[in-house]
Amino acid sequence: MPGARVWGIDLGRSALKAVRVGVRRGEIEILAADVIPYEGEGRAGEEPGRDRRMWKALAAFQERNRIGGDKVVISVPGQATFIRNLKIILVGKKSLSELVQFEAQQEIPFVLDEVIWDYELFEPEDKNAKQREGVLFAVKKNVLNNYYLSLSSANVHADVVQTTPLALYNFFCYDQGTGRGYLVLDVGSEGSELVAINGRHFWTRSLPVGGNKVTEALAQEFELPSDKADAAKRLLESSKYSSQYLEVIRPALQSLASEVQKSLAYHKSQGKDLSFEVVYLMGSGARTLGLREQLAQSLGKDVVVFAKFGRMTVSKKANLDVIAAHLPALGVALGLAVQGAGQGVTDVNLIPQRAARRSIVSKKKPYVGAIAAAILVFLGAMFYFLREENLRLRQMNSALLQLRDQVETAESQFKAATDVKEVMQKLDAAVTVGDTRPPWLNVLSEIAKTLPNNTLESTPD
Repeated sequence: MPGARVWGIDLGRSALKAVRVGVRRGEIEILAADVIPYEGEGRAGEEPGRDRRMWKALAAFQERNRIGGDKVVISVPGQATFIRNLKIILVGKKSLSELVQFEAQQEIPFVLDEVIWDYELFEPEDKNAKQREGVLFAVKKNVLNNYYLSLSSANVHADVVQTTPLALYNFFCYDQGTGRGYLVLDVGSEGSELVAINGRHFWTRSLPVGGNKVTEALAQEFELPSDKADAAKRLLESSKYSSQYLEVIRPALQSLASEVQKSLAYHKSQGKDLSFEVVYLMGSGARTLGLREQLAQSLGKDVVVFAKFGRMTVSKKANLDVIAAHLPALGVALGLAVQGAGQGVTDVNLIPQRAARRSIVSKKKPYVGAIAAAILVFLGAMFYFLREENLRLRQMNSALLQLRDQVETAESQFKAATDVKEVMQKLDAAVTVGDTRPPWLNVLSEIAKTLPNNTLESTPD
């Protein structure tokens, strides 16, 4: 399968949900999914990202799944994200980014150095419009640092950080399209996310009511520990006492429905046209007994628990049982993966630059190690080659020195032979002189032989 692989990891308040996807022929395919519930009870009022149960879940996830060089996109909850609608008036020669920077300074109730922020602008219907609308997102750096501490403890490095509402927006725009309006309600344990989608425009709001309200009602009514009450909550619909249980949890369901109604009323009061045909229930609390019926009654709209993909496909090799059992709870993780695969309609990224650099370095570590190993092998081979070459050159040098000595000896012998030749030439010359004396000397010699001895030696008196 061509294309990069992406892990979308939803670090919720009660469980870790993760989805791995790939891109095949331009379409996203789910390759794997994993859900790891947190063990034990969380601490009341604990900051997002500091839950030690999350650390253990991340460690278990890393052991069960091989991330390798896959891209990783994580979420931070909407409750931990500052979200504000923007209206940018295009005036003067200032660039759009400068205008957004100015608005961010006015709207974000923190010093900008203390937060990581980004924004999404909507395309205006009128191209000549002098005003742009959008949404501003900001997360405090200390919250992000808490998440990165948890991730680092499990040796997981994120490439993108996205807020939960935008992850849901990305998933639904990809899977269900943007040709109609719909409402998405993601029911978590401590809170819920409401996302209204109308074409390429969206509106979002975090609600303070979640599935824990139902758990608390059951625990109080039946005097159960929180963990047992939470487990019982998931079995209410199949119980023969479901009608009695429903009466116990109805106030909690009505509280959530009331929060949704108030949010929609506020949005309408801002002069926003919000039309939707259906409400999709997502999150771990989507299948809570009576929730769908309560919302349908309160909103007067069709309410369905998300149970079927529109565009997204699932690989035959994927763990289908996990996906089927937890599909409504995988919406955020799926949206994160959609963005990581480059198919999201928004690319807001709340990752700190330092963390981004660490992620890049960590992803390159295997390649750096391989390159370093290759360099070591190359250097080792070069050392062996140079050592052998040096030995060969030394042997050659020794042979040349011997040859030089032989040449010098031969030269000495040649010089000596040359000196002897010169002497012989001189002797030969002397002999030649003796052999070629004048003829008159020979005549005198013959006359001397005929005279008596000592004749020539006698002298007259």
